[in-house]
Amino acid sequence: MSSLKTPKENLLKMLESNIVKNTRPLKASFIFGMFGGAFIAIAGLFYAMTISGDTEIFYGAKKLMGAITFTTGFVLVMTAGADLYTSNTMMMTNVLRKSMTVSQFIKNLSFVYVANFVGALIFLAIIVLGKVHLQNNGQIAYTILSIGSSKLSHTFVQAFILGIGCNFLVCLAYWASSASATAQGKIITLILPIAAFVVAGFEHSVANMFLIPLALITKETLPTEILSTFGSYDYINLKNAVFYNFIPVTLGNFVGGALFVGLPYTIALESEIK
Repeated sequence: MSSLKTPKENLLKMLESNIVKNTRPLKASFIFGMFGGAFIAIAGLFYAMTISGDTEIFYGAKKLMGAITFTTGFVLVMTAGADLYTSNTMMMTNVLRKSMTVSQFIKNLSFVYVANFVGALIFLAIIVLGKVHLQNNGQIAYTILSIGSSKLSHTFVQAFILGIGCNFLVCLAYWASSASATAQGKIITLILPIAAFVVAGFEHSVANMFLIPLALITKETLPTEILSTFGSYDYINLKNAVFYNFIPVTLGNFVGGALFVGLPYTIALESEIK
């Protein structure tokens, strides 16, 4: 017997798993959501610290190293158990199969999104209070500010498109990983699609719940004499965070997961699961 599910078997299992997620007590859903936000925050910190500092490694290889470390968060989500707004957009499959209402779908996404944010901010507090972001003579802070400035310099449309690309790859990783019956298979299958979205510079709403607030705090709390040596970071402000990242990226992530992965797979397999 193959250890890899067929697309039909994978869809049926996903439909069942989504119903379990949707029928959990609110307390359990919120805890799973907080873990999801914290796990991706861990990934964001790991990425920032990996790519920090001067190095002889050329651009692509440096980004790949950071991207592979970033997959740690998704490995934790898959193996330890957690909920993410981004992968939960795949509940669109249940809406199409009429095993979940549109209102239940929206309620779940909204609830998990808030829980993800809370989990990310709790981990952020640990990092800031522990002054982890000030390590290596300010090099970590410089990287965090650079990441934040890059994320907040997009136009609304660009951030929306980058959100689509991100969750297209994230949900493909989730779909492909779910097809494996072994922990090793799930982890290996997960790594490269997630690393691909990071290397490409796509935008993940849950990762940004940690990285952008960290950049905002770093900008506001770094001593002026240190901050001035890094240059200008005018893009890093709350208005840009909300209107040029959180809103368009969240919407783009929805389209990338629900409409670019969940919808087409459900339509393609419709005749097989009637």
